[in-house]
Amino acid sequence: MIFRISHVTIVLLLFSLSVLGQSMKAHFIDIDQADATLLEFECGVVMIDAGSQVFTNSKKSTEKLINYLDAFFERRTDLNKTINTILITHNHYDHNESLNEISDKYKVLNVVSTENYNTNDVQYLINNEEGVEHRYLTYSDALSKKPNGMYYKQIDPFDCDDNGPVIKVFTGMVEIDEPVEVNGHKFYKSHFSNPNNHSLVIKVVYGESSFLFTGDLEDEGIEYLLANYYGNEEIFEADVYQVGHHGSSNATTSELLKVIKPKYAVISAGFSGDRGKGTGWDHGHPNKGVVKMLNEWDTMIKSEMGKKVLVFDGQETEPIEFEVVSNLYCTCWENNVILKADVEGNIEVGNWP
Repeated sequence: MIFRISHVTIVLLLFSLSVLGQSMKAHFIDIDQADATLLEFECGVVMIDAGSQVFTNSKKSTEKLINYLDAFFERRTDLNKTINTILITHNHYDHNESLNEISDKYKVLNVVSTENYNTNDVQYLINNEEGVEHRYLTYSDALSKKPNGMYYKQIDPFDCDDNGPVIKVFTGMVEIDEPVEVNGHKFYKSHFSNPNNHSLVIKVVYGESSFLFTGDLEDEGIEYLLANYYGNEEIFEADVYQVGHHGSSNATTSELLKVIKPKYAVISAGFSGDRGKGTGWDHGHPNKGVVKMLNEWDTMIKSEMGKKVLVFDGQETEPIEFEVVSNLYCTCWENNVILKADVEGNIEVGNWP
């Protein structure tokens, strides 16, 4: 019996093979006690935060970030030194201080943030660069799009041919003047006096792989988030969780982890051996309790081999040793952390160029 393969069948087969070969990389860049994550796709890049460690070695942190981006764009010459979008989770130095240097050296098309600021205003930092489109997000805007999330072109700027990412934001600047009750939880204006609780919560989906970023959202902000999305919590489920607030004790709760169901987790924090104001040692990050909770969480994939790491217990000024046996990583332990994810949901950690 002779089987004939049509031209259409061949085209579909080649298309399927090309899709299966696609992958993205999430670069959690070691810039000391600060955040900067580069999401690399076939058709462009997005950054989530562009900070710098404050007080101690702040210039060094920015230099580390610029050096990393220089090496990245030398490899990805097809991107023409263009960053499609920078999403700033909230306006603190350790999340936005390097914006000026980045916008001076590379072409930045979009910057997304909230209007809430305490020490640093994003619009000031980018010096009103010509050609940069800036969009502020509010919680009322997010709720009007509930449960689907905000999905503007500044947030998700890509028009990829096949299997491009889907990037959505579910929070924004919170505006509460009077006490408000949400699904049995009461909130006050004082809960949002801290800019951390105005952090953007960002979900990135790439085929069957997914990432969740919560910035520095703290306990009250997490409670407000889950109360507002009660009944739709599954939208926050993700394979990879960037651990909130640099692994602080006040930014990862069991209620949140029950919703996320993470398989991998990455902490951005400063090396514990660096001493001085503003360092990971100064803040006590990462916190032992959070590391322990993630290490034991039932959805976290366990590692083939354990590793000894340094954490802080909130009592002693010196870090203590702890054994991690799950797929939990920290820029304070491994330096740069790179995760590669494909459209089928396969994720691996490596040291790619």
